[in-house]
Amino acid sequence: SAEACVDCAVGRYKDWVGDQNCSSCDALASELPAGFELTTAGTSSYSVHSCVCPVGTYAPLETMTMAATDSSETEEGEEEASASTITCLACPEGMLCEHVN
Repeated sequence: SAEACVDCAVGRYKDWVGDQNCSSCDALASELPAGFELTTAGTSSYSVHSCVCPVGTYAPLETMTMAATDSSETEEGEEEASASTITCLACPEGMLCEHVN
């Protein structure tokens, strides 16, 4: 019997659609203020690009180095994303930092 495909929880993603384990977005954080976790806009995230800085933080434009567009093929012919990192900084006082989707 085939196993059902399960959606990833908020803050987690799969590398492709299918029955596989979900990865934590936090593993991608190169810098993140204490008490914050990387997140996703919702469940069912099927790309490393779904991981974003949480509300109250922002990713400086010059640090957005998502390298997932540089992918390679595994021996099984599946695409594998290159390592990516996300830098999130605390929102400056008096500014509003929200998700932009």
